Amino acid sequence: MSILSGSLNLNGNIVSSGDLTFSNTSSAVVQNVRTITPNGTSSFDGSSNTTSTLDYGINIIYTATSSSYCVKFPQPTTGKSVTVINKSGIDIKIFPSNAGGDINGGIDEYVSIPSDGTSYLFNCYENPLPGGWSVVSATGNSLILTSEAITSSLSEFNSPWIGQSFSASRHNVGFINNTMQATGSSILSSQNPWNSLGSSGGISQYGIYTYTSNYGDYSSFNVFNHQRPDNPWKKLNSIKIITNISSSLQDNIYFSLALGLSCEIYNAGTNEEPTYPWDATGTWNNPNPQWVAFRDGILTSWVNANPGNMGADIGVGAGGMGLNAIASVTPGTFTAGPDSPYLAASPGAPGTLKFSMNVSQNNTISSLGATNLGINFIGSFSNLTGTYDVYRVKHWGIHMGHYLNAPLPKVKLIPRYSITLS
Repeated sequence: MSILSGSLNLNGNIVSSGDLTFSNTSSAVVQNVRTITPNGTSSFDGSSNTTSTLDYGINIIYTATSSSYCVKFPQPTTGKSVTVINKSGIDIKIFPSNAGGDINGGIDEYVSIPSDGTSYLFNCYENPLPGGWSVVSATGNSLILTSEAITSSLSEFNSPWIGQSFSASRHNVGFINNTMQATGSSILSSQNPWNSLGSSGGISQYGIYTYTSNYGDYSSFNVFNHQRPDNPWKKLNSIKIITNISSSLQDNIYFSLALGLSCEIYNAGTNEEPTYPWDATGTWNNPNPQWVAFRDGILTSWVNANPGNMGADIGVGAGGMGLNAIASVTPGTFTAGPDSPYLAASPGAPGTLKFSMNVSQNNTISSLGATNLGINFIGSFSNLTGTYDVYRVKHWGIHMGHYLNAPLPKVKLIPRYSITLS
């Protein structure tokens, strides 16, 4: 066996039909390490105004700001890897290098990397352009989740009052189920404000509910929900909704995001609310001292450590962080399916609409931001009537509406979420 000591510089590739063995005292592969500074803020569909390009090897980010937090991949080379370590203090966003690029199955989408000092490894698995990438994290902290397709029907727009300028037809969509470990959406109406997903009188998961009213322009969408997913998402970074709706309807279709918050109290160890809630907390003007001590101590400390929760004393909040979607079109010529001249056979077909909601840095920590989604166990307290578990529940819903004088049978929607886990 030949032994080579010292350095060997090669221009080109090494191809081996067998194993390359290194001594126990060597570190096998040494990668280039580069400090990189993000540039710009994100827009939609993979188009970013960033000029900051990652290198193959290890990229460390020490500095980012609210106006410069984006980077993009280098031009794709199959089999090469990019490692990103973010220590900037805020999340950064990584975009494909080219329009149409794929990250974890999300075409023209970004991945949000938290400032946690973790190495996030991106493997390029596809070239030629536009390139395909897959990310693996040591903590599994940043994920893109794609739901199964939702299929339902929308009735035609029907305003019984003044006309289309006052929309009295509201179509509200519940996208998430508990297998994705997040909450869904429900309707607030003057008749029954506590409808929730899966409850009697509420909308079902993956269903579209038409909310009609004779009382004018109900453009607001308030979210209340009493589901109990086990694990919260730390943060919602973005939502993309892929549809089978023709781009010709772009001016007639809209989506928006709303958030709600509740502080929920259950009998200890159960999912049951107390029969007489005032036994647990007292009345608003005469609270039980045990509840006050818990609220001002444990609950307040949790809220202060988790921005975007509207203070410790709130019972229920609704309608926070209204965020409208931005529409785009899947390239190509639209072909109608068998159900409607406005609907393709499948979502994401050429000429169909996509809707993107990008949660900004500021919105994640606003008074009711897209953080701590789901149910968060705070702690327990006891008084003379029993022991109670306290949860903070952040819930959200997606509001869909249209102004079309025709029904839309078999609307198909695929939601894709970029999230940061707890």
